[in-house]
This record gives sequence, C-alpha cells and structure tokens, in this order.
Amino acid sequence: MLLIVIGVLFYDLTLPKTVGPWLTFLWVAGLGTIACTLLGIGVAGIVKNGRTAPAVVSPLATVLQFVSGVFFVFATLPSWMQGIGAQGHCVV
Repeated sequence: MLLIVIGVLFYDLTLPKTVGPWLTFLWVAGLGTIACTLLGIGVAGIVKNGRTAPAVVSPLATVLQFVSGVFFVFATLPSWMQGIGAQGHCVV
C-alpha cells in the first residue's frame, strides 16, 4: 500500500478506475506472496545454520535478478533469458 501511495505522490502513477484491474492486482500479489513464502520455506530447509545461509541464498537471488531484468533493461536481454524471466519470478 505504501508503494502505491509513493507512486501516486512522486511518480504520477494513475490508478485503475474499474474493479477488474484491482482484482487482477490482488490475485497476482497474493500468488507472488505465496510463491515467495514457499521459496523461503524451501531455502530454509536447505540451510543448515545461519552462517551458511548467505552461501545458499545469494546465488539464488543473483540468478533471479539477472533473468528478471534488475541489472539490465529486460528488452535488451537475449531472447532465451527473456523467456526464462517471462515465466514468472520471485523478488528475493
């Protein structure tokens, strides 16, 4: 909610005026929350203790960031990488 307020106030975000886009936003946000939670549970099952956590989590986060276009403009990525990134990702 805070990000929406910041977007409206500082970045001229225009909000949808109909219910359809809001419902889509809600189910996509819910699905993303569930996916990220399951990813966290899965990683927690792999990690043996707090000292080894960065060694397990950092490579996963870096791969997700590369295929999602965080480091580069998505349109300039190779087509195979765009295909992977378009399948959906979780922000870690």
